Amino acid sequence: MPEVFGVPLHPALSHLPIAATLLAAAALAAARFRAEAERPGWARGARLLILVALAAAPFSIGTGRAWADSLGLLPGGEWLPSAAARNGLLRRHVLSAAAATVLLALALLPLRRSRLRLALLLAFLAAVAMALAGHFGGAMVHTILGTR
Repeated sequence: MPEVFGVPLHPALSHLPIAATLLAAAALAAARFRAEAERPGWARGARLLILVALAAAPFSIGTGRAWADSLGLLPGGEWLPSAAARNGLLRRHVLSAAAATVLLALALLPLRRSRLRLALLLAFLAAVAMALAGHFGGAMVHTILGTR
């Protein structure tokens, strides 16, 4: 697994896009349900969090692929792991993370036009998908380490 100063990169980097996605959804909910005068500030904060999550996602994805490859879970350099890899956890982890990233990027479009309802829906779905990706990733770590 790729490491820096003995710290595994993927687990260290993965928390940033997860947290930023969940906080962006919360900020959009606040923007949607706050007074009209407060909405632009919350929407700007949500946009910033979405951009942070999208900027961090490639690093998280890259280090995750490197980790999976180092464990022999991506034979032939497949972009989608086989259903058998880690009892399907790796495939669900990858698909959830990919779905979350796409949904998050899509949430920026209605946010530009101040369509908070649609942006909130997309960000909420992205947050659910990202939380699932984190859950599946954590479950994999526990099976790899033998604590489950």
